Amino acid sequence: MEAYLLKLNTQQFLVGRDENIPGYSPLATPIVINGERISRAHLQLNCDSTGRWEAMDLGSTNGTYLIGRTGKLTPHIAVMLGEGNDFRFFLGGRLLTLSPKGGEGGRPIVHVVDLKETALLEVKGVSVDRPAGKGKFKRIIQNISFTAFPQRVMAIMGGSGTGKSTLLKAINGYEPPSVGSIQINETNLYSSVDIRQSIGYLPQEDIFHEGLSIREVLEITSCLRNPALSQEEQQQRVNQAIQDVALESAATDGRLSAVLSGGQKKRLGIAMELLSKPRVLFLDEPTSGLSSEDSYDLLCTLRKIARAHGTCIIMVIHQPSIDVFKQIDDLVVLKKDPDTPAEVVYAGPAYPDSIRYFQRGIQQATLEERYGANLSPDVILLATEGSREKGSLGWDLHRWRAAWAESGYEALHQPVPTTIENKELPPLRPFGFGQFVLLLGRSLKLKMRDRRTMLLVFLQPLIIGIALAVALGSFDANSDRQLWNHHFFMMFSALWCGASNPPNEIVGEWKIFFRERMVNLKVPSYYFSKLFTFVGLSFIQATLLGLTLGLGWGLQIPLLHLVGVLWLTAVAGNVLGLLISTLASTSEFAVSLVPVPLVFMLLFAGGPLKRLPDMKPGALFITYLMPSRWSFEALVQMEAEANGDGGQKWHRDHFDIKYLNRNDQVKEDTQRGVALIEALRNLGLWILAGIALSVLALKRRADRL
Repeated sequence: MEAYLLKLNTQQFLVGRDENIPGYSPLATPIVINGERISRAHLQLNCDSTGRWEAMDLGSTNGTYLIGRTGKLTPHIAVMLGEGNDFRFFLGGRLLTLSPKGGEGGRPIVHVVDLKETALLEVKGVSVDRPAGKGKFKRIIQNISFTAFPQRVMAIMGGSGTGKSTLLKAINGYEPPSVGSIQINETNLYSSVDIRQSIGYLPQEDIFHEGLSIREVLEITSCLRNPALSQEEQQQRVNQAIQDVALESAATDGRLSAVLSGGQKKRLGIAMELLSKPRVLFLDEPTSGLSSEDSYDLLCTLRKIARAHGTCIIMVIHQPSIDVFKQIDDLVVLKKDPDTPAEVVYAGPAYPDSIRYFQRGIQQATLEERYGANLSPDVILLATEGSREKGSLGWDLHRWRAAWAESGYEALHQPVPTTIENKELPPLRPFGFGQFVLLLGRSLKLKMRDRRTMLLVFLQPLIIGIALAVALGSFDANSDRQLWNHHFFMMFSALWCGASNPPNEIVGEWKIFFRERMVNLKVPSYYFSKLFTFVGLSFIQATLLGLTLGLGWGLQIPLLHLVGVLWLTAVAGNVLGLLISTLASTSEFAVSLVPVPLVFMLLFAGGPLKRLPDMKPGALFITYLMPSRWSFEALVQMEAEANGDGGQKWHRDHFDIKYLNRNDQVKEDTQRGVALIEALRNLGLWILAGIALSVLALKRRADRL
């Protein structure tokens, strides 16, 4: 993006490929644009002594288009533009914006944006339907059309229930509309992965991990979204993003994201999106929950970003103050009547045009009494949603649609008459080990900084182990019932430790997952980073549990073997917890769901509640599907081997291993080894099946985007 400030003592801009064009005033401010579709002398902009501007095409080959006024300019015929507002032209694949008072000291300035580097977003006839039960659908928004230009901030306003957020998600690639299309630089948003990668989206909720510092959040995000950049280039991106959102001080002192103010958290979210240099940036109510001062600062930041990078910024906003409203360039207002979908009743310049436009829908007495000569954005919602008792004239949707059609603003949102060559974007990064390592590092770092989680990791197996040691006492090899109790509750304790930690892990960060998934996140990398984190924590828990119970009970199983089986059992619990977290819709539901499968694993493990030989065929079949059965059998088998013939009997009586032959000691030893291997193999198969099911379920949810 380039800016040209009008020279002093001149009232003319001259646009073309050459700086000095014969036959035209050498005092004019030249705007030199190098491009095959730009003529040597293309466009002239003049200002008279009264401040009124006119535009004239200089006989260019490809023409000049004045958006919202006359369409294509007739060569060598001057067109009066008027004064005050910005004027936008298309020529040779560029968007040229004349701001009569937008430069330093109120001087005229022209911004030129190459649309191959930015984006022109066109919403064409978009409607969205939602299921209403019994196979029926309800239309939420209907026939929405408007154009959003680069280098400008556009806001979407409307009363409660008018579908503002629904519209935002439809035009930003999250939820396809039922009817209509969204085009960015003349390419359908939902048919191009590359275009979707050029979009930034900041939802209402924070989408970063609060246990990381500002720099850590941005560095990890940059590596995920820009994997092809070198480490030096990554740091440059991070530094630039921090500077763009004015977080230098907070980033320097290394404070965690959790202690940032509401305004700083919004800025950090914006910085995350800027890392991928988005052409279009969407924000869903970024000022919600902020003070008026923080809201104003945030809008000033967004306006600077739009101007500096040529970004097209579109946001949903509810009821801004006048200071905030002045930072908005363009406004779209939605309105609905009872039992009707919402439609556009205004799309045009924000301040002061929209306020003056909606004043027509308010009683004159109310305007004079409440607002006087002041222009307030409050009149917008009052005019469209307010009652007659509050001062509104009560115009319905049909009346406002007719008023908008008569206003002439609709011409600003007609299809743009230009062909834009899209810039090629780098392909998505294929699955690789690097992304997994990056995510694993983030996951471990978050866990290490969560002191309560780490304290629970150490205390949970110790408390359970001590309680079991006290309750059951030392292990007596002469009592088969004690054998069942000790090894059964040891197995279930490991399973419980493994399953109780992960249920909130994935469902608790759906917003982060969905946003990262839209850019470059791979499901296997994400899932295995979570699993390996808990596998490491489970090893600590299995070791502590094995030491506490193995030594406290005086078990004969070698300690290394005991810890190994308990670790596998805890990993099975990890897989179960992550599967529940993948399938659950909320954190609360995930946590409450954990006991259900654990109860089944408790009942169908073949433990002291019911021996396997005593079970009916149907119940016996269910035990084959339970990791608890195979873990319990492995523990009993190892104890049986360690205790000799007496242990062999306990194992045979409990699990009904019919191939054991007490008269053939060599065969017994061999078959006992086979039984142990079979139990461990089945436990491993259950873990692999749970992993596959979790990855498929997570990918299916992700593919719904």
